[in-house]
Amino acid sequence: NQSTAMSTPSSIPPVPDWPRLLRPGMRLHLSSGAACPVALMESFLGVAARIGHLELVQGLTLPPAPWLNPRHAGYLKVNAVYLDEELARMVNDGNADYTPVHYSDLPSLYRDRTLPVDVALIMVSPPDAYGYCSLGPSVEWTPAAIESARLVIAQINPRLPRTGGLSHIHLSRIHAAIEAEADTCAMRVPSDGQWRTVQKPITKKSSPTQARSAANAAAASQAEKPVPDTPVRSVSNKSAATPSGA
Repeated sequence: NQSTAMSTPSSIPPVPDWPRLLRPGMRLHLSSGAACPVALMESFLGVAARIGHLELVQGLTLPPAPWLNPRHAGYLKVNAVYLDEELARMVNDGNADYTPVHYSDLPSLYRDRTLPVDVALIMVSPPDAYGYCSLGPSVEWTPAAIESARLVIAQINPRLPRTGGLSHIHLSRIHAAIEAEADTCAMRVPSDGQWRTVQKPITKKSSPTQARSAANAAAASQAEKPVPDTPVRSVSNKSAATPSGA
């Protein structure tokens, strides 16, 4: 019985003390898609400017996503592994980074520390009678983030549907959490019901390596895209940016 498990205050991790848990230079994994912990992110954004110099790795963005507001770019750098129109615009404007990589490659990049993660920000269901929470419908590479991160901070959401398979985490592995009930994130359907691909040329002169990376990224996005996509004008030359399929 989920409500019985949740009724014991001692079973729930403490509310995150963000300034104590985080420090400048940390890289944060954000669970994406339908299980994105929006309420947890809103709590984090309230103090992020006091910490500063943080990186947020994220995939598919579904609304709402207040952390994508450019006013946060000075202290929170988004590192996108999936581009929609808004993220592509942020990359082109210098307000976000882009790592072209297939989703299937991300677990190994986390585990072998090619892309080391300090903190996993996740959404989970309430624990079952045995203390296990579900990651819900968007498992993706979050288990690898939980496994490799030093801290796991969660939003416990009673509305998050439980899923089977390797999609669970024991409450004892969560270092801090908030309890916030919310609908899962959903995609906005265009008013005319038609999905479109918006493609812009790469207008900045780039090296052959950058051009190949951008081409790989565009091809990967085209294969996986459920939302409009825009190839970026230039790809950030970061050591962790490992082109996929090159």
